Amino acid sequence: MQTAHHPKESSGSITITHPFHPLRGQTFEILRSRSINESEVFSLKKSSGGTIAVPRDWTDQRLPSGDSSILDIECLLKLIKLLTDISKTERGVDG
Repeated sequence: MQTAHHPKESSGSITITHPFHPLRGQTFEILRSRSINESEVFSLKKSSGGTIAVPRDWTDQRLPSGDSSILDIECLLKLIKLLTDISKTERGVDG
């Protein structure tokens, strides 16, 4: 496991949004962020004075995924061909 600390400390606050995290919906002060195995992890200050580590993907600062489309153009073209073939079959047209 590799840990790389970012030279500049993070600041601000963050809310945990992961649906199964016991602290979901709670907001914490960000103490710092670091990369662990190519994932960004925040160290957060708890009100009790302790700290917790939470992956960025489990927070309201989750980065959008690179591909937000449900279907790419190839899938759409295959769907058009399939629907055309089904339509021809239903009408009794070959080829």
